[in-house]
Amino acid sequence: MTWDVTVVTTLAASYLSSSARSAGATEDLAASRKEEKCTSFTNSYIFQLIAVESHGSFSASSLSFLTTLGERLTGTSGDLREM
Repeated sequence: MTWDVTVVTTLAASYLSSSARSAGATEDLAASRKEEKCTSFTNSYIFQLIAVESHGSFSASSLSFLTTLGERLTGTSGDLREM
């Protein structure tokens, strides 16, 4: 599995119009851009992108992945702090 973490700011000129439209749009746009760049990896590796906005919100796919990961860690370790 290959992970890539992308942190974006809603104040950057390249994301300003998407951040003005709706909350979470910046992270999703950054995730789409990074996925396009990394298509060559997807044939050989499981690729998981984690896109985070500098003020704290996550892209939808990142949040889903991290939630599932936390649930699996909790199920394996029994430690509720993993969630």
